Amino acid sequence: MLITLLAVLAPALSAPDLQTAALSAPPQSPPPTVLRVRPVRELIEMPKRPVPPPMSPLLGSAEEQTSEFQPLLDSSDGLRIAESELSDLLDARLLTLGLGDQRYESEWSVSNGLATIRGTPEVVRRADELFDHLRGALHPAIDVEVKLLRFAAGSTVEPPEYQPRGVLAADVRPAVPDAQTAWSARARTRAGAPIGLGAGTRTPFVRSFHVEVAQRADTAGIDVQTFFEGVDVVVEPHTLAGSDDLVVYVQGAVAKRRADVVVRASGLRDYPSVDVPTLAVANFATGARVAPGESIAVWSLGAEAGGDALCLVVTCKRAAPAPQLDGLAVLDISSLIAPRLGVRVAARDDEDWQRFGTPFELRISEALDGTLGGLDRDSVRALVAQALEPWTDEGTARVELVGASIAVFGPAAAIARVREVLGGVEDALHRTVELRARTLLSDGAGGDRLHLLVMPGLAGRAHVAIRGIESLALMTFEPEIAQRATSQSPVVRTTFTGIIASWLPWQLDDSGRNGCDAVVDVIHTAAPRRRPTDLPEGGDLWFGEVKRARFSHCGELPVGKALVLGRGFDLDVDGRRTTIEQALQVQ
Repeated sequence: MLITLLAVLAPALSAPDLQTAALSAPPQSPPPTVLRVRPVRELIEMPKRPVPPPMSPLLGSAEEQTSEFQPLLDSSDGLRIAESELSDLLDARLLTLGLGDQRYESEWSVSNGLATIRGTPEVVRRADELFDHLRGALHPAIDVEVKLLRFAAGSTVEPPEYQPRGVLAADVRPAVPDAQTAWSARARTRAGAPIGLGAGTRTPFVRSFHVEVAQRADTAGIDVQTFFEGVDVVVEPHTLAGSDDLVVYVQGAVAKRRADVVVRASGLRDYPSVDVPTLAVANFATGARVAPGESIAVWSLGAEAGGDALCLVVTCKRAAPAPQLDGLAVLDISSLIAPRLGVRVAARDDEDWQRFGTPFELRISEALDGTLGGLDRDSVRALVAQALEPWTDEGTARVELVGASIAVFGPAAAIARVREVLGGVEDALHRTVELRARTLLSDGAGGDRLHLLVMPGLAGRAHVAIRGIESLALMTFEPEIAQRATSQSPVVRTTFTGIIASWLPWQLDDSGRNGCDAVVDVIHTAAPRRRPTDLPEGGDLWFGEVKRARFSHCGELPVGKALVLGRGFDLDVDGRRTTIEQALQVQ
């Protein structure tokens, strides 16, 4: 039967007929090629970092700021996206789409802020789709709003306790009905990119002068600096991979003139006077994890003699929902790799403290310096790769690092698994607690509040809060000698009255047990009194007695209860003798 069928079909399958059919078929044309050039510079470059707010508004020179302080918000090199990373991301995207020969016949490059793609219309369309997605996925836009609320002098407002997450509702007015909005601002930034907000004035003043002596002649060089009044805030928001929450770091400075600038004669004949500003200051560096619609509130309250009563409220929210693209998730890991909110205020030794009365003789525990902070990018990638093993073994998933983000290619189940793993790490590292330091004046019949600092904080990160009054004092003279002439140059130093609190909170386990490494300095500088030097050419010094009480704690704290650290120096307030008492609370 088979032989018969072949005999019947043989004439139709003869060689001449096959040749004729081949010659008559239309030729196969190569697929069309499209060239597309797209700007991607905004994906690669990050905004310039703002200058950190001044931790002391009376330190006007760059040299003095640099020698005394380190920025509290450190930068991260991992936030910048390399052009090669974008190219690798495009390669991975085309590979996982299964475009086959179309991908291998295409060419692309990312250079000088431009992405060039040459390939089939389908390849170019998929590349456009990816870059459009990256514009919303890499460093998504964050709306930032900051408000400064001020209270009447001597306000007795008590900040409400923070919620279990450690954050406050966006509108704090119901809790503080007598508050007045002194300043507010709105801005937009990108996740992981700090943004600066503020309004203020820098006023020149004669801080000091230096006498130059040559032979029998001398002259004075005037040291003119500036002091800051107003608000200066830096906000750095980070999105999370495992939830819609944000991790927000804030560093701020608030300063307000307490009285007119005093023109104080140096007492030296034929030499100029110096200026003495007096400022109420509030400075802080903190951070918290906040849910949508929640805010960070930093409270600086107490008696008028300790500075202004105020509250700074910072609210951040996503400007748009997170973009979606089938088979791809670009997850922000900047909150995990960001540097620590670090040291914080440079230390001085006790000899300098006694001699100068400078306010910032404080540092977070040296034993913990250098051991804090986030993970590195490779560690996060290894964690994600381990979570993806069931899919990578099948060849259905792939992971790529892109700046401070991680791109996961694969099915929905693989992406969900990565979100779950990163969310667990974020929950472990971003635990928010409440920090509360209270200084009371006690005379045996109850106590008045001298200082109250309240703000959220992240467990395992360093935080600083300062509240008080800064001024200047002429502390000594330095002699200048040249041949037959001599002279004196004044030495002016910053003085401080207030509280400086430095916290490093931590949580022992998931039960909510808290502890902290804390140092609290309470300082009182009496009004300076004139002290003539009795030098032949004159010269007056201005001394103010400096009282300081230092309180420290390193260990577990009772949950929700204030721990009294001890009693300090005596003060005369309104004609009555009182003693300061310091309490600390972390919950």
